[in-house]
Amino acid sequence: VMEFYRFDDGVMKGIKGYESYAKLTDDTAHIAHDDKRAGYVEQNLYGTPAEILEKLRERRATLGFPFDSCLLVDFGGTPPAVSEHSMRLVSEHVLPVVHRWDKDFKERA
Repeated sequence: VMEFYRFDDGVMKGIKGYESYAKLTDDTAHIAHDDKRAGYVEQNLYGTPAEILEKLRERRATLGFPFDSCLLVDFGGTPPAVSEHSMRLVSEHVLPVVHRWDKDFKERA
């Protein structure tokens, strides 16, 4: 993503519709490229169902309320069988827990 959008070279400056990307380039100019890459990776949900739930739990604790999340199980040429396996793991082990969290939150609210 960083290489595609060329966040480090400021190419987005002056391109209508990409003002937020140009601002991101300016706001993160003081951060080393490898640190920006690591930060981007850590924003994403990946890992075992337990690891994904822990990341979601941390985000929920920070925000204090439920939030929408988009889970991708297929990108970068992932083989269909691997994508299907990931989708099943998420649907069987992650979503039921998150739905319980949402229900509990709504009941307390």
